[in-house]
Amino acid sequence: MKSCLAAVLIVPFVALPAAGQSKRAKVVPPAAMMGVWGVDENACKGASAEAENRIEVEKEGVGLYVTYYGLRAWRRSGDVYGGRATMAEEGEDKPAPGTHRIALRLLRDGRLELRVNRDAASVYVKCPPGVYVR
Repeated sequence: MKSCLAAVLIVPFVALPAAGQSKRAKVVPPAAMMGVWGVDENACKGASAEAENRIEVEKEGVGLYVTYYGLRAWRRSGDVYGGRATMAEEGEDKPAPGTHRIALRLLRDGRLELRVNRDAASVYVKCPPGVYVR
């Protein structure tokens, strides 16, 4: 009888997470947001000449033609994914000082909306596999 009682008292404590562990799963944008996007269908068809009109969404951040916004952690608020990002420019040895606010939202028509800081949002269409930004 004592062994059954001890088991009942111990089991609930075993299920608790250790101190400092979070119950939340890591937030990343959904698979539908990942990949290369162009300002229009033509931007997805061209070779490197059109690369400046594309972005790439990755688990680590958002890449534009010569700029990369790296996020340590994505956050989600409703249908918007984003967070604070460092910005690195092509040819620079280290990220620029400060952070930038990145926000991505998948629109009902399948296009992707990107907003950097308080700038106007840019809208992109999904490019087929095999299209690259850099």
